[in-house]
Formats: sequence, structure tokens, C-alpha cells
Amino acid sequence: MKTVILVTFLITSLSIAAPVWLAGDVTFQSKYIWRGAVFNDAAVLQPWAAAGIGGAAVTVWGNMDMTDKNSWLDGTEEQDPTGKFTEIDLILNYSEQLGPIALTAGFNKYWYPNTSYSETAASELTLAAGYSLLLNPTVTVALSLEDAEGIYTGLGLSHSVAISGLVSAGASLNLGYGDEKHNGYYYGVSEAGLADLTLGLSVPVSFPCGLTATPMLEYASLVKSEISDVFEEPSNVRGGLSLTYYFL
Repeated sequence: MKTVILVTFLITSLSIAAPVWLAGDVTFQSKYIWRGAVFNDAAVLQPWAAAGIGGAAVTVWGNMDMTDKNSWLDGTEEQDPTGKFTEIDLILNYSEQLGPIALTAGFNKYWYPNTSYSETAASELTLAAGYSLLLNPTVTVALSLEDAEGIYTGLGLSHSVAISGLVSAGASLNLGYGDEKHNGYYYGVSEAGLADLTLGLSVPVSFPCGLTATPMLEYASLVKSEISDVFEEPSNVRGGLSLTYYFL
């Protein structure tokens, strides 16, 4: 899900921003959920910073555990990740706007420090196409290059309405499909099929200083029954607050 959000943000930014732009964000989430699966069932902090020039952009994204929920044993010694980054992502994108169609190609690299799988790294190639019309459909395809070597495809829809000059309300939907390799690696079920469904509501409040505060609520569920049966809680609700600042 985070890849879809960042790709959508970068598509929007590259279409309206100056040739050179910078942006930063700090997001609090009550849970860390990725493609329908819960990575942390407790509070996390997820900051990111992005910079772009022309059609090229680079984003660094991180996840910091705010509790000891995901403590783990290193031999006989317990490791507490509280206040530490347990994931760092590097995202490189290049976008082109062709009339109402936005095309983005990207490379994502994931590291997992301060975890029991800290020596594991993953990477993906992504392609996204978005169309600027009602519901703003976006299709994103992610190809795993390490370990999983699978393909995940996400269909995103979103709509936003202005409530006032500073406040708007938005709704989003993402439906994901994984092939056999992707679903086998990430969910433990080596069958292709619908992977996850995420529904989101947000109320961005934009301030003249360039700061945007966005309270959000999301419902995420694993769709394919063979996948959902693997997880104790296949459906989850999380809340969050994002503070984003644009340096234009």
C-alpha cells in the first residue's frame, strides 16, 4: 500500500510542482499493514522525505516501532525495537505526463534493520499508469527481484471533494492481485489470486504555510480465502495522522 500512496503522491507532485521540489512527511499509524498483512499490530511512526527534478524523484521512507510488540530473541537476549527503525526503503521514480495519463517507472529497495531478518533485503521494479478522470484509476505492477520473484498488481481508485478552501475529504480503494510466487512468499499460499483489499478515508487540511495535516482511517482485508485462513486476523482497521510539508 505504501508504494501506491507514494507513486500517487509523486505523480501529483511532478504534474503541479516547480522543476525542483522537496517534501517531507511524518505519519503516525496505529498498525503497520502492507498488502493486507499486518507487520506490526501496534503503533508505528513512518516518516519519509522526497526530492525531485524534472521527471525524476527519490524518496526515502522508514518505519519506526513505537512499542516492544515485535521484540525478538537474538540467542538468549531479547531485542527491543522500540524507537528504532525496522524498515528503510529507497524509492526511485521517473514520471511522464501524457495529457491526462501519468506514467511512472520505479525501483524500490527495502532493508529491515533491528529485526530478526535484518540480513534480508528485497527489491522491486514498479510500473504505474494513472488517468485523470472521475475516480482517478491507477494500475501499479510490482515485480520482485529477490527471493519472492513474483508479481503484484494493484488497481487503485480515489476521489476527493473540497469542503472549504483549506479542507477536503477523500476516499480510496486498492485491490491487489498476486501471482503464485508473490503469494507463496508473502502469504505462504502458492496460488495466484486476489490478495488484498484496502478502503481508506482521509480529510486533508492544508495550511497556507505549506503544511498539510491528514487524519485517516483504513480498512484492510486479505481477500483470497486460502490466504485469509493463514492469518489470525485477516481483516484490520487502522487510524493515522500524517503531517506533510512541501518545500517548493
